[in-house]
Amino acid sequence: RDGQSIALVSDAGTPLISDPGFAVLRASHLEGFPVRCVPGPCALVAALSVAGLPCSSVLFGGFLPSKGEKKLSQLQNLLRQASAGTLVLYEAPHRLLSTLEMLQETDSAETREIAICRELTKRYETVLRGSIDDVLREVKTKPENQKGEFVIVIGGSSATEPCADIDSAKVLRLLRAEMPESRAVSLAAKICGIPKKAFAQARRGR
Repeated sequence: RDGQSIALVSDAGTPLISDPGFAVLRASHLEGFPVRCVPGPCALVAALSVAGLPCSSVLFGGFLPSKGEKKLSQLQNLLRQASAGTLVLYEAPHRLLSTLEMLQETDSAETREIAICRELTKRYETVLRGSIDDVLREVKTKPENQKGEFVIVIGGSSATEPCADIDSAKVLRLLRAEMPESRAVSLAAKICGIPKKAFAQARRGR
């Protein structure tokens, strides 16, 4: 009101990206004050630029809740919303393993690629890419991959609609004759549009 300017700054990337700064801006807009942007570093954008996953449709989920049931519920909801797009999450080092293990147990885990971006733009910047199983294994076997600040980039599901015309049991049987069990199950799941877990459950139910 007195013709002065106020700056909202942050020592952890761009303000308002996963912080409560929006309340200050909302009040400024309601008061009719002009708001201008000064572009700066943002872990969300930096992670997308190196993850190697599609960026045409992106959903930002920020930090998941810390409580188990709420965390799982929100993760499943975000994955449904980003079924065909890319989901981006922030995560703290002490929760990284539990989040990846929870992600591993979701229905679409086998049909998604992920990238774990650690310490972006810093000395120990690391990007781990691959299936959820492979990345989780890499994180567990190297303790240094569990330190720092993390961005989890989750690609869209590559699952297709199950085809009623395909005999999944026959497909699996034929593939088993030509290759190891795990490889056969993985390929059969992709051909039939059925999660690998469904084959395992079917075998237990026989």
